[in-house]
Amino acid sequence: MEIYMKFLVYRQSATNTKNDITVYSGEDARPFADDNLILIADGLGGTGAIRHLSIVKEMLDRETVVPALFKDVYSDLENETFANYVKDSFAELYLLKDVYDKEHPYVLKKSSYFGSRIVCSALLYRFSHDEELAPEKIFEGYSACEETQKQEYLTALGAKLVSVIKEDIAKAANNANIIRESSLPKLKLLATTLCATLVKEHEEYVEAIYFVVGDSLPYYWSESEGLCQVIEDQEGADGGMNGCIHLGGDFPISCKYFRFEKPCVLFNASDGCFESAKFQSPLAFEKLILDAIIGNDSVEAVENKLISDYDTYGTHDDSSTLAMRCFGYESFESFKAACQKRMDALNEEYFFKMQDLLDTDYVMTYDGSKSILETKVAALKDRIASDNKVKEYCEKCVAEGSYPENYAASAMIARIYSEKLRAIENEIARHNGVIESAAESLKELISKDFVKFIPFMKLSLKLGEKFAANDINAAMEAYEKSKKEYLDQINAYQDQFEFTCSRIKMMLDIVENVGTDFEPDSFDAEAFYKIREDKQYLNSLLDFISEVKAKKLRIITKMNNSISAYTEKNKKLAENFSEQIKQYIKSIALSQAEEQEVPEIEGLECVTAQIKEGIAAIREEIERIKALEAEDKKKALSDTALLMLENNFIDLFTVLVAEKSIEDEALMEEALSAIEEYDKQTASIKEKAELQKALFEAYDQKYRKYM
Repeated sequence: MEIYMKFLVYRQSATNTKNDITVYSGEDARPFADDNLILIADGLGGTGAIRHLSIVKEMLDRETVVPALFKDVYSDLENETFANYVKDSFAELYLLKDVYDKEHPYVLKKSSYFGSRIVCSALLYRFSHDEELAPEKIFEGYSACEETQKQEYLTALGAKLVSVIKEDIAKAANNANIIRESSLPKLKLLATTLCATLVKEHEEYVEAIYFVVGDSLPYYWSESEGLCQVIEDQEGADGGMNGCIHLGGDFPISCKYFRFEKPCVLFNASDGCFESAKFQSPLAFEKLILDAIIGNDSVEAVENKLISDYDTYGTHDDSSTLAMRCFGYESFESFKAACQKRMDALNEEYFFKMQDLLDTDYVMTYDGSKSILETKVAALKDRIASDNKVKEYCEKCVAEGSYPENYAASAMIARIYSEKLRAIENEIARHNGVIESAAESLKELISKDFVKFIPFMKLSLKLGEKFAANDINAAMEAYEKSKKEYLDQINAYQDQFEFTCSRIKMMLDIVENVGTDFEPDSFDAEAFYKIREDKQYLNSLLDFISEVKAKKLRIITKMNNSISAYTEKNKKLAENFSEQIKQYIKSIALSQAEEQEVPEIEGLECVTAQIKEGIAAIREEIERIKALEAEDKKKALSDTALLMLENNFIDLFTVLVAEKSIEDEALMEEALSAIEEYDKQTASIKEKAELQKALFEAYDQKYRKYM
C-alpha cells in the first residue's frame, strides 16, 4: 500500500546585529505541498529591493497578519491550512516587531520578501476556494480538450491565473499599505518568481500542470530516469529573466502539462538549491539529494540534512527552498532503496569512471592552462594573422557561419558579422529607396507625354490603345491650333501697336509745330480722324490684356482644356504600360550604349533635360550600391575574420595547426613545436578534462529529456 510522503526544505541566512537582533535575509516564501499542489516562490531581492517602512502595524503580529493582508480580499480567512500558512510565512517579521521603524533601517524588509509570500498565499487560497481554479476541474477541462486545443486551454488557464494574481496582490498591498517607497524607477513592487505544480494522482501515473514565472524550476525524478528538469529556464539571451510577477505590470506564465509513470518524485526548487558554484553539473544536485535520503532514516532527518548541506552549498544565495512530493512508494524505506539503486547506477555510469568527477573542475583548469600555450605562441601571432591561408580559413568560417567546434567566440563573431552586413544592407536599402523615388519621378514625367516616347520604347499597341493614342494626338493638335490662334492674335496686336505708335509720333511732330510755322487751322482733319482710330485700337488692346489677366479669354481656356486633356489621356494610357516604363528607365540607367540614352524629342527639351538629370542621379546611386556590395562587404568579411583571430586565439590556433591551415611552412613547424611541447605539459589534465566534459554532456542529455 502506497504512503503519502513529502519533503519541505526551507533555509535562510541570518545575521545578528550589534543590538543582538536576529535578522533573516531570505526572500523565498515557505515551501508548500499537499495532495493537489506543490508550491514555491523566490522573492527577487535585486528587482524588488524597495524597503517598506510604512506597512500597517498589524503585519507585525501573528494574530492579525491574515486580516491585515486579506480582509475583503477573501471570505474564508479562518480556513486552517490557509491561515496557518500565512501566519508561518511572516514569522521573521514578528521577531522585529519592537524595532521595525526608521531608527532601525537595516531590519526593514524588501518588497520581494512580501511579494513571494503574498503570491503563494493567494494561489493557495485560489486553488482551494475558487471553483474555476479547482484542481479537479482544471484536469477535467484539460482531458476534455481535443489534442489540437490543449495548448490553447493551458494558455487561457495561464491568462486566468495572471489576472487573479494581479487582482489579489493589488488588494493585499493596498490593505497592508505596501507602497512605492523608492524613487528608483527600475525597482518593482512585490517582485517574485513562481513555480507551482498542480498534481492529480492515479493508480499507475501522476498528471501534472506547471505554472512557472522566472528562474525557480520544477523537477521530476525516478529510479530509472534519474533527475530531469521539466521546464526550461525562463531566461533571456542576456541571462536575465524574461519576466517576474510584480505589482502594477504584466508578466508571462509558462503553462505545461506532463504525465509521469509511478513510482516517481516531483519537486520544485528555488535557484538557491541548484545554482551553487560548487555544482559543476546538475549531477551534483541529484547526488546531494540522493546522499541525504540514503544516509538518513526519516523524512525529518532528510529535511534537516538538506538544510545543513545548503548552509554549505547554498552560500551563493540567502535562501534555499524545495517542496517535494513522492508518488507510488510503500514506505520511506522503499523510497530509500530506489534512491540507492539510482546511486548505484550513477556510480557505474559516472563515478567509477572518474572518482573525483564533482570535486575538481578539470575543464576549467585545462582551459586556464591554455595561457601556457598562449605565452609560447605570442611571438607567432602577428605572422599567423598575416598568413594568406589563415586569412582564407577565417574568412570562410565567417562567410559560411561555420566555426570550429571548440571556438568559444563563435556566437559573438557571428553576431558582429551579421550586424556589419545588416548595416550595409540598410545602406543599400536606403540607396535603393532613392533610386525608387527618382524612377517614380521619371515615370511621372514620361507618363505626361507618353505618346511621344512610344516610338523610342518600341511598344506594340492594341487597337484600343491605338485609338487612345490618336485621341491624345488630336488633343495636342487642338492645343497647337489654339496656341497658333492665340499667338497670331498677339502678333496682330503687336503689328498694329507698332503702326499705331508710328502714327502717334507723326501726329506729335505735327502738334509740336502748331503755333510756330503754321496755324492750327492748317491741321490735317483726316490725320486727326486716324488718331481717333488709334485710340479705339488702344482701348481694344487694353481690354484684351484685362481679359487675359482676369482669365476670361476664351482662347486661353480652350488651350488649357486641350493641354489638360492631353496630359490626363497620356497618363491614363501610360497606366497600361507601367512596368514597361519602369524597364525603359532601368535600361537607360544601366546601359552605357548611346542608343539607350535619353532621346531628344522636339518640343520636350525641358522634359528630356529633367529626365537626364534623374537618370544621372540613379546611375550615381547604382555605383554607390555596387561599391557597398563589392568593397564594403569584402571589408566587413576581412575585418570580422581578423577579429576572429584576435578573440580566443588559442582555440583557433590549435585548429589551424591540426588542419594544417598555415601556408608558411617555417611558421607551421614553429606552431607544431609549440603545441607538442604544450601537450606534453598538459596531457594528464587534458585527458581528465575531456572525460569530465563527456560525462557531464552524457548526463545533461538525459537531464534535459523533457525540455
